[in-house]
Amino acid sequence: MRELNITISRPELEQRYTNYILICLFFLFLFLLLIYFISLKIYLLI
Repeated sequence: MRELNITISRPELEQRYTNYILICLFFLFLFLLLIYFISLKIYLLI
């Protein structure tokens, strides 16, 4: 019974980690986009 619990919880853990990785990548993408727009505005102002 204890071994069964381990095998059940492992995929959930992997799923959780992939979700965190996806969220981190998404925020990184937004951050880069923000930097891009700010630099574009500065470039246009000059």
